[in-house]
Amino acid sequence: MNIDTTSFVQNDGRANGGALAIWFEVTTTCTNCLFTGNFVRSVGYGFGSAVVIYEPPGSGETVTVDLTNSTFVANNNKASGDLITLYVQPSSAGDSDVSVTNCILWDNSPSSDIFGMGEYSIIEGWTGGGTKSGADPDFLADAEDCDGDGWGTKPCGGGGCPAGSPDLCDYYGDLRVSCDSPAIDTGDNCAIDFDGDGSTSDDVPDDLDGNDRRVNEPGTTDGGNTDCPVNDVAAPMVDRGAYEFQVDCTVDSDCCTGQVCCDNVCVVGECCDDTDCTNQFCKTSNHTCVDCLNDGDCSPGQCCKRNACTFLCPLP
Repeated sequence: MNIDTTSFVQNDGRANGGALAIWFEVTTTCTNCLFTGNFVRSVGYGFGSAVVIYEPPGSGETVTVDLTNSTFVANNNKASGDLITLYVQPSSAGDSDVSVTNCILWDNSPSSDIFGMGEYSIIEGWTGGGTKSGADPDFLADAEDCDGDGWGTKPCGGGGCPAGSPDLCDYYGDLRVSCDSPAIDTGDNCAIDFDGDGSTSDDVPDDLDGNDRRVNEPGTTDGGNTDCPVNDVAAPMVDRGAYEFQVDCTVDSDCCTGQVCCDNVCVVGECCDDTDCTNQFCKTSNHTCVDCLNDGDCSPGQCCKRNACTFLCPLP
């Protein structure tokens, strides 16, 4: 079973699996998905506020579940259970495998902990280092439990949500990330090369918005992983989470600090052409404003050296 570019929002799993319960599926992938506002309402017993995976009893099969480039925010387990649970039945083979890669798990209740899983993921509360990060993902707008009774629960106890919220109970924010997010260009490229051919264009071409994956953000230092078991997948790096940070633009304000919009793409620098500079010229190789580009830009008797006008010119 393959699930791609799908949103699971405000689902009630009652006892188990707030959004998704995987029963006896030998291989399941879930890529570019959003899980938010899902909950398990059982107080005494319940697994997986977002996902529960059941290992088949006595089948001898290995259940493999890969959760990749997905975002898990504001999911609630009233039973104080896990966000993602692998439930191994006593008569099962006991060798099932669940991987969580390039994901963001944040602001879930009672926690976003997934017990050791989550390579190249952002996990709230993580302090162990390695490929995981506990840094704030820096969403465009954080989720908010407006009525204070837990994510996704009904009926709600009051209002208080921001304007434009889908209801008065909870606001699920805008879970795309902003310029300074640690999710940008820090994922595992190998995780989205499902067939191992060294290319991801035929595997995961788009994010949850339908935008391109592996978009280079020019102001971010690349992290993540390109060293794949079969064929390496070189930069640009994939982001973490369901949404890829985009660098297309129409005006400078669409870009991050220290960048300008040049030919509808954000670039690091202060100018795209001479009109962006005051009494100077735009050096397009590094998008900086300089005093001159050639001798003709200087006053009579001067020449242009290192983009500055000077009288110290070679003799004619």
